[in-house]
Amino acid sequence: MNFAQLRAFHAVASEGGFTRGAERLGISQPAVTVQVRALEQAFGIELFSRRGQRVELTEFGREVWQHARRILAAAGSLRTGRLTIGADGPFSVMDPVAAFIARYPGVRVAVRIGNAARVVADLEEGRTDLAILNLIGARREIHHEPLYRDRIVAFVAAGHPLAGLAGIGLEELARAPLILREPGSATRALLLDALSGRSLEPTIALELGSREAVREAVLAGLGVGAVFARELVPDPRLVVLPIAGGALGAEVALACLPERRDLRAVRAFFALALAQGPGGAG
Repeated sequence: MNFAQLRAFHAVASEGGFTRGAERLGISQPAVTVQVRALEQAFGIELFSRRGQRVELTEFGREVWQHARRILAAAGSLRTGRLTIGADGPFSVMDPVAAFIARYPGVRVAVRIGNAARVVADLEEGRTDLAILNLIGARREIHHEPLYRDRIVAFVAAGHPLAGLAGIGLEELARAPLILREPGSATRALLLDALSGRSLEPTIALELGSREAVREAVLAGLGVGAVFARELVPDPRLVVLPIAGGALGAEVALACLPERRDLRAVRAFFALALAQGPGGAG
């Protein structure tokens, strides 16, 4: 789903027909039809029931219309300003940031990247307006809305003795030399919690301060790395090993302090990111 599809759907719903919706937008009726059909395909359900020249919203269509009205209302009033976003990695944040900048070019956007603990601290201390990150957990003072779930996978160099495996269990992972992120990393916390839950003591060979450093150490044959699946850049020199026997999933969420929920830029970013979903723009 993208903004053009949402705008076309809103125009048709508001005007009660494709022709009048097209006139409202100043584009051709076939173009509006294509946008609305693409939106219906994205949801996998009809948004309108067609009755001759007039259309009516389905029950699901009425729900989507309410969301569309909120998004477009926010869009109409945001021309300037500044938005600072925290993220525990670039992979989950860049698509929604790109969509936001394209829609609100007058708003200055800054992104602060750090581990999960740092991102949460920045949010709580007011250095960022909102964040996208793993491991929000049960923090009651932070408002958060889920974007998607991700899982941790292990990875090794193509020439590593474990590279021929189809996957790896927690027991085998605990015996392998692990290359981990620094304390405060969501990946590290989830992995060590899973091992501790099985009373397994990890063999930590190396601690590093970034995903890129962990990747380079794995490529150098220094041990086994771990990363969220969406964050592992495909590389023929690396072999991914799914981890069996552990609850190694985490929610990736949009988060902000409750008092910042109604800031126009924050509200607009939430609306765009939630409409966009995990698959990125379009």
